[in-house]
Amino acid sequence: MRKTLISLLVFFSLSASAQEVLTLEACKQIALTNNRILRIDSSNLQSAKYSSKSAFANYFPDISFSGIFLRLNKQFQMFKNDLLLPVIPYQAIDAANMQVSMANLNNPQIAPLTFALDPATGMPLIDANGNPVFKNYAWLPANQSKLGEKDNFLFNLSLTQPIFVGGKIYYANKMAQNAVEIARYKTEIDRQSLLYEVEDLYYNVWIIDKKYKLALKHLDLLKEIEKDVENYLKEGLITSNQLLMIRSKINQAQVDIFKAKNGLSVQKQLLNQKIGRDIQQDFTVEDSLKADFEVIQNILNTQLSIDSRPEVK
Repeated sequence: MRKTLISLLVFFSLSASAQEVLTLEACKQIALTNNRILRIDSSNLQSAKYSSKSAFANYFPDISFSGIFLRLNKQFQMFKNDLLLPVIPYQAIDAANMQVSMANLNNPQIAPLTFALDPATGMPLIDANGNPVFKNYAWLPANQSKLGEKDNFLFNLSLTQPIFVGGKIYYANKMAQNAVEIARYKTEIDRQSLLYEVEDLYYNVWIIDKKYKLALKHLDLLKEIEKDVENYLKEGLITSNQLLMIRSKINQAQVDIFKAKNGLSVQKQLLNQKIGRDIQQDFTVEDSLKADFEVIQNILNTQLSIDSRPEVK
């Protein structure tokens, strides 16, 4: 039992000592990797680039190729018997609806081109079935309407080159390029905003952590003073009111520690949420922050900071 208890104590002590320490740069990298908005921006940027390439491709010829293959077990015949079809001149067709016009057929100038006329009467000849006899007939032999016995191929290759479309291709390509730039600036804006929020939350955690540690030291100091005051009270050097004042300050210090601890926990949860981790995952921040003088100089240079923003480029 004692060995088990010792093993558990060693395990928990090692776990506490191995608590994760997050640096500011590590938080930024984790946030850039896990942030969903940046992933969406990256997808939108890639989509805009592909659209730009597609718009630029309209400058080049459009080549298309199609093929049809038909395999038959036996010959395919369009009609079984020979066909004898009357031929109607194009003057008898109404151009409006592309149908045969009876008015045109009865026209004295068109009728001789359509029907076989009786020289004696000048009227169309009538066959045994009472139908007019046409002047010309088209003969379609059935044996010429057969298709190949087995393999039939049909290929089509077309090439279309735009020459002038009123600037449509140029402006479409220009708009696609602008869409790429807008998507790129949107990605950069979201990236800078994310890094700023991560820095702000990280510094808040660092500040509250320092306040929490300072409150603990303040409480330890007050407890040491309490011991001294109790000894002074026993010796009759001070009154009990002074001891009560010290204990009141100790109570206030304990309240401050409670507030600082809760505030630190909340800030850690907010930082975990912002960088895309489990909000209950515990960590510690660096004990001291390194000053980046180049960044500080850029911050102090207000005009440079404004000019570097994607919104004003």
